[in-house]
Amino acid sequence: MRHLTSRILLVSVFFWSFHLAAQTVGVGAKKEVPFFDLDISGSTGNYNGQSYSEVHVGLNMNFTDWLTWRNAAFKRFSSGSAQDVTGLDSGLRLSLNTPFDGGGLRFFAGPGYRWADPSNNNAAFAEAGLNI
Repeated sequence: MRHLTSRILLVSVFFWSFHLAAQTVGVGAKKEVPFFDLDISGSTGNYNGQSYSEVHVGLNMNFTDWLTWRNAAFKRFSSGSAQDVTGLDSGLRLSLNTPFDGGGLRFFAGPGYRWADPSNNNAAFAEAGLNI
């Protein structure tokens, strides 16, 4: 059961991201919703006692400033004897933006589902992180 539970809940321990905006919006400009952007991100963690690193390339459909639907192709590089995994993550993200002079931070959290190859790695997940 512990093995199944750890598959169902995949939480990234460390998540960094930067956005390559597909659409640039100036300060004070009215955004048309939904708008799309791309991101490249990575994560690292531990699963069943073995560490891993992942790279993601995501397409985000931003319904509002606080709600995003993200689809990301990923590749997981496993340590030890574990097999590498590839696939697609799809999830909803609730976001909180903190504006600062010259930039800002974006905190996010939400549920999703992972379609993976090999298929025994398919799983529901929860994620949280910070975009810089």
